[in-house]
Amino acid sequence: MTQHDSATYLPPAKYTRSDNAQCCPHATPVAPGSCPYCWELHQAACAPCWGKHMAAIRQPSPTAELRSAAQTLRRHADEAQAAVDTNPYWQSTLVDRSDWYTHGVRGGLGGPSGELAALMHPGTGHVLAQWLDAEAGHLDHDGHPALHEHALAVARAINRSQP
Repeated sequence: MTQHDSATYLPPAKYTRSDNAQCCPHATPVAPGSCPYCWELHQAACAPCWGKHMAAIRQPSPTAELRSAAQTLRRHADEAQAAVDTNPYWQSTLVDRSDWYTHGVRGGLGGPSGELAALMHPGTGHVLAQWLDAEAGHLDHDGHPALHEHALAVARAINRSQP
């Protein structure tokens, strides 16, 4: 059947899984990307609890947020360092090699923005990534996101996400 008729197709109120457990409709294979009509019917069937289930689908775990931010920082720090190492723009005889990034950003941007960007050099990115990974490990161990609220705030700023 390729088309569904609202009079004949409704998601079941409950169905039995292969392990004989009873499930509600939001546990069925109907999911984003399914037949749009089935998806709308599925949403309607789950209307009382829809927001909660969609938030769970969309919202990564706090540990995943921390690890994602660490990975993002590490990737950008590595790419920035590779650019500093290979692009003549960054290379200077006026400062030590370890300060090429800082010197280039200060000179390129200038002012407070240049100073802030210079503080966030690749080494800073790697240290922050290590801290976020460590916080993710602690969160895995203790299971209390509230104990890691500052790390989560930093991760969400990096990921540009909301709690």
